[in-house]
Amino acid sequence: MTEVYYKYLSNLIPYKVDNVRIRYYADNIAHGYSTGLDLKVMGEFVDGVDSWITLSLLKTAEDIEGDYYTDKQGNRVEAGYIPRPTDQRVNVSIFFQDYLPKNPTWKMQLNLLFGTGLPFGPTKSERNQDTLRMSPYRRVDIGFSKQIKSASTQLKPRFFNGFEEIWLTAEVFNLLQISNTISYLWVSDVTGRQWAVPNYLTPRQLNIKLIMSF
Repeated sequence: MTEVYYKYLSNLIPYKVDNVRIRYYADNIAHGYSTGLDLKVMGEFVDGVDSWITLSLLKTAEDIEGDYYTDKQGNRVEAGYIPRPTDQRVNVSIFFQDYLPKNPTWKMQLNLLFGTGLPFGPTKSERNQDTLRMSPYRRVDIGFSKQIKSASTQLKPRFFNGFEEIWLTAEVFNLLQISNTISYLWVSDVTGRQWAVPNYLTPRQLNIKLIMSF
């Protein structure tokens, strides 16, 4: 499945990401565009279990009315189009499932994620200075599932027999303990120079879930 798109965006309200806060402008003073490509390939490495690969390419930018900067010669220069806060150029996801050939009630899921960095800039700067890029987002998840009940099995107590299927799953998110950046805290030194200190997302995490379907 493939989708190619281009969309012109009018009457935009510009906003700036400040750590974990979003600061909106007061008026609809920008226009812009979004263009890209979404690609998804699905298949079955083993019968009855879907796996897929997705690839997304994106470029989105906006032009804010009256936005400018001053160059080294003191000239006023219109900023023109600048990346929007959601301008993530590449996003790749791979999801793979498998089960034991002689015991299909045991399944394994593997999920790999990669995304290029989002734009950001100093806290007290204008939007046209948000041209730096965060570090790429990378994550590996793994999960194991056991089918406790199928439509053809009976369990005790009988309460569970009212369900068609019951699955118990254990998942490990961020298996490789990769430090992914969510935002930056800007710190100034004695000379007034600013330094970006990253704030990280949750490290490795264990998740247990029980799925009971009618």
